[in-house]
Amino acid sequence: MLTIAYNTDDEFDEIKKYYVINRHYENIGIVQVNANDIILPSYRHTRARTTYRVDTTTTVMKPFITDQYRPMISYQDIHKAIGFSSAIDELTAQIPAHIPPCGDSNVIIVIDTGITRHEAFEQGFRIHLSSNIIIPSEATVEARSVVGDNGVDDFEIYGHGTAVSYLARVFAPNADIISIKAIHKVGNEFQGTDEDILEALDLAIKIIDQERKGKHSMGVPYLVEIYNMSFGGEPTLTPTPVELAIQNISMRRPQAIFVGAAGNLGPKVGTIVNPSQSPWCIAVGSCNPSSFIVSPFSSRGPTRSYTKPEYLMPGENITAASRTGFNNYAIFSGTSFATPLLAGGLATAISGIIFVTPQVQNLIKQYENLKLDIKGIINNIGTRITVKPQVAGANLSGKDNNYGFGIPYGPLIAKEMGFMIQAIQSPSQLAAAQAISLANTTLSIGILGLFMNTLLRLV
Repeated sequence: MLTIAYNTDDEFDEIKKYYVINRHYENIGIVQVNANDIILPSYRHTRARTTYRVDTTTTVMKPFITDQYRPMISYQDIHKAIGFSSAIDELTAQIPAHIPPCGDSNVIIVIDTGITRHEAFEQGFRIHLSSNIIIPSEATVEARSVVGDNGVDDFEIYGHGTAVSYLARVFAPNADIISIKAIHKVGNEFQGTDEDILEALDLAIKIIDQERKGKHSMGVPYLVEIYNMSFGGEPTLTPTPVELAIQNISMRRPQAIFVGAAGNLGPKVGTIVNPSQSPWCIAVGSCNPSSFIVSPFSSRGPTRSYTKPEYLMPGENITAASRTGFNNYAIFSGTSFATPLLAGGLATAISGIIFVTPQVQNLIKQYENLKLDIKGIINNIGTRITVKPQVAGANLSGKDNNYGFGIPYGPLIAKEMGFMIQAIQSPSQLAAAQAISLANTTLSIGILGLFMNTLLRLV
């Protein structure tokens, strides 16, 4: 069910908002002393304000009836194409009581243009994870805003955030979703500033820690918070305030994962947008759902000294919820819509490992404040659970600036995951420290292929 929280104070007054003096984003450890000066511990960053946009040129929003000749790719088609369905079936068979993983214990924060009421955000909405498994979603979807309105209905006049939230939900039916509107209409564009994004990040942490007390809507502790950032500013040579905030949050909150759109500025090289150009953010590019060839519009690396993106996901002609009606759908293209597929898949992957492995479940029950400490992507394992087409520009033996590691592929991931599950569930019990280490290794393996260098840490 979509719940709405209205902002009633004057915190978002326009003058105060755009000419900020001594603002303290207490939840992300940042102080802003004037309109262009952002301070992190031991770091002062002065620069012109960044404008973040959601791309309007690669988004197709035609009703199906007038778009009958365009191929429409449903989320079920994507599930099958990348082997998500088969991985879900295989993992469910190993789970006691055969309860499929659905993103339980995790929350996805979608910072975007807001969200509208839609059937997909109602509790009980049925989502097909595979041909054998249909899940009625039980998690909540909450709408908030940092741009002076409630972030829902008439305030979602573009439809970008509604589509992005939908795509995250159909890959993780039972992950809570918090939609925070930080991109809004300014003139003829939809955009947000550094202050808007920082405010959204600060609000997200406040909601999770103070309002929800770190608990999922179904009562279990949150293990991972995934920030979906399907927007971007122009590439920069130095870190932006939002990039610095992502770094700071990642260091302060080991359970935080940032997943961002690579951008729609391809095929030109060096076009990964910010904040996805940050090494602390997982950049997601777009590929064709059938051929897996990188989309022409998908931004390419390198960015500064980093090879980017990290992964590709299908992002062409994707069917998603439309803001035009309660049960209307439309077609979308862009890296914005590839990104939530990875965010939702990661949430489902982590919940799957938890359900499969009793040792991990016991640790969670014993320590309510157990969190995942995510340090970074393990570069030498990404290539083992991804696929790439054999075409020019695709490095089949490593990461490259067109495909990253590649497209995460369910059967390859399930194979790797099986080895870890067997190790943890081995009859020859390991010492407690070794068991925790193994549990950590397994939790780092995602159905959609994000292998993290992860440690379980009491925080």
